Amino acid sequence: MERVEETLTALIPALESHEIGRWDASQVELLCAMLKEYRLQARASATGEPTSPADTPDSREEDEAVSDEEMDDEALLVEAVSEVDRGLERTRAFLKSRLPYGARPEPTQILGCAEAAASHSAKKRPRSSDGSTEQATAASGDATSASVAPTPVFAVDSFLYSEDDIEELVTAKKLAREYCTRCGCTNIGLADFITHSFSQDQLLYLSCFLFPHVLRQFIRATSAKAKPAAKAAEPLSIVDVGSRLGVVLWASAFALQQGALVQPPNHDDEEGEETEEKEEDAHGDEEPEVHITGVEMDGGYVKLSHDVLRRFFMPRRRRAPRLDRTVDDSNASDVEDVMDVSSRLHLVQSDCFDGAGAEALSRASVVVLHNVFEYFCASPVEHAKCWLKLRRLLCHTGQFLVCSPALEETLSGIAAGAWATAWTAEAGTQAGAPAAPLKWLSAFVERVDVSAVASSFITTRALSREDDDDEEDAVESGHFDEHAHGHQHGHHHHNHGDNDDGDEVEEQIQNIYVYRVL
Repeated sequence: MERVEETLTALIPALESHEIGRWDASQVELLCAMLKEYRLQARASATGEPTSPADTPDSREEDEAVSDEEMDDEALLVEAVSEVDRGLERTRAFLKSRLPYGARPEPTQILGCAEAAASHSAKKRPRSSDGSTEQATAASGDATSASVAPTPVFAVDSFLYSEDDIEELVTAKKLAREYCTRCGCTNIGLADFITHSFSQDQLLYLSCFLFPHVLRQFIRATSAKAKPAAKAAEPLSIVDVGSRLGVVLWASAFALQQGALVQPPNHDDEEGEETEEKEEDAHGDEEPEVHITGVEMDGGYVKLSHDVLRRFFMPRRRRAPRLDRTVDDSNASDVEDVMDVSSRLHLVQSDCFDGAGAEALSRASVVVLHNVFEYFCASPVEHAKCWLKLRRLLCHTGQFLVCSPALEETLSGIAAGAWATAWTAEAGTQAGAPAAPLKWLSAFVERVDVSAVASSFITTRALSREDDDDEEDAVESGHFDEHAHGHQHGHHHHNHGDNDDGDEVEEQIQNIYVYRVL
């Protein structure tokens, strides 16, 4: 990927000198085709292979067919991401109407671990305040020694509240970005924001890119262990621990409806094309069944999640038309049937270590852990106990954990004394001396590199944003020619903001980590 970016950087001056921005789509496609042709010739020259097969009309048609198919797949994925995005927007609006800011108190500190909490919350800020962030942060740091007021931390749900929403909350004096570090002086520090939910971009990444990738890896691993005569595997399961508003479920459900949650293998997978072909031969065209489960203890959140489930995903009963009214079915053919995914969505009100919650965890293919224990435990010892209990439940090799923040960061914040006390309480004195948290973690899971998946999402997300901008410009202009002209200026006008958004999205994606149970 780095080599490709470097090559593009080298080509940009030439492309700009030939005004590529004024080219039409056919000219761009021709350039891409010529680059592919040049690549084939360069490969043949380097390997000594004859170039004639690549020059035959049949081979060119085959290459063009493959290229068209790849473009179609990319366009379908971009459209799926946009549809999931729109579905999440509707869900967000509904949840905001039902849950005004401040209606439910949220934890902002780790009990018994004040210093770690402050550091941790700063890293979990969902977004920067404005262009003066770095300057204000520096001012805050300079005044730390003289500060008499602790940094305030506001719980701001990343899914529910965008940057514009935060501005409205600040204007309404429900939030504050800055605070005075010393009463009566001008030293200004930035308040911290913490979120216990994924942002909308993170949810798109999870549901349309990361989950499909991880599920493919899980299928491959279980297929390798399965006997040839074995029956079809059990349904796959994604379990979100502490599901709160259920946003992981809703994003996954929208992706499932769009065919984006379960995707065929691609060349970014680790085992390569040969393994993919074997996998396809073993499973045929059968699509694995995926269930998504949210485990949540809070009855209020569970009730609200049931409301979302009924509103957006349950089949609706249609009332019979009145006999004296003519039924207009002229637009019936334009209505696209949406996949009923209600039977794949499950809400469990339970402690994740007992009853139905523990059962869901033990059978999960993928477990989602986001700020899952530390802010909700009564003490550091209870926090440490949670991880030891989790290890007993997630005992199947090949299970995946999707975590934010990184497990190394979370466990490194547990004091040795608290860990030893929890170890004795959970494992007993016969288990011997406790392993240090990070050493214990290395025997539990291994980190999985998903940088290629993240890079693919960032590229596709940029394309889906461009499509959305095109649609908005078309609506505003009302005329194709005006749309083309207006889009050019609008894109230029928002260029800086788009770059900022891209940097923020990339930072959010980098805060999601994947682990495989050993």
